[in-house]
Amino acid sequence: MSEVKFAKWQGLGNDFIIWHPEAMPDTALAGELAKRWCDRHFGIGADGLIAALPGKPGESQLTMEIFNADGSVAAMCGNGIRCLAAWAVQSGLVTGSRLAISTRSGLKEITVSPGRDKAGWEAEVDMGPPSVLEEAQPATVAGRALPAYIISMGNLHRVVLHDVGAEAGTAWLRQLDVPALGRSLDKSSHGDCNVEFVVPLGERELSMRVCERGVGETLACGTGACAVLVAASLHGLCPREAVIHLAGGDLAIRWEEHGRVVMRGPASETFRGVLTEPLL
Repeated sequence: MSEVKFAKWQGLGNDFIIWHPEAMPDTALAGELAKRWCDRHFGIGADGLIAALPGKPGESQLTMEIFNADGSVAAMCGNGIRCLAAWAVQSGLVTGSRLAISTRSGLKEITVSPGRDKAGWEAEVDMGPPSVLEEAQPATVAGRALPAYIISMGNLHRVVLHDVGAEAGTAWLRQLDVPALGRSLDKSSHGDCNVEFVVPLGERELSMRVCERGVGETLACGTGACAVLVAASLHGLCPREAVIHLAGGDLAIRWEEHGRVVMRGPASETFRGVLTEPLL
């Protein structure tokens, strides 16, 4: 590679480098490139690297491969797939507003539309059905045993719930050392987890903070918000549709009666560039 064109996109502050290679390089090499390019001091800076690859004939227009900032492979990323879909529509790589993207966690169908006040884009993603692996198991947070669920949305999440009212819950969430707590709770018998800490604010509102595996605390996590809605609904804290408040903004999540989870939220380009040596 003599040079690489890239686009930088973000969804609720969860930011990604989008790279459109002709073919996927070796996974280990791509992981090393992710670590180098995602570095916020010596690289471009991002939470992850998305490789936009050709889709599977007769199934999808694109294939998404995504790597965390530490170079590890991610099976799925909700904010990332919104960014990839909006990038594909904006760049003219696909025609129309509906597209299908193949991922390591299966096929995802997305509808892209102009954002509010024509600022960026919005994307609605059919995330598929959740897999609830553990229900209401205790997790110790700041000396309290709190109910926690392990849910897969293509990647694993441990969702920790604390129902103490909106004001007290907001204060509790604010003071948490999320990176340290995330590291203490991210191992499970099912694999490594992203970790979400959640408080209900009202009948259809939840607030969360998240520590993502391979990244640390991030401003948003789309698959995490989906897992949060499922866990809170199972625990009786909200109905099957709610607004999830994250540090970077809001996502609308609904868990449909037939079992599939649908996520809607924003995506926008921040800049484009060309990478040359020594980052290659």
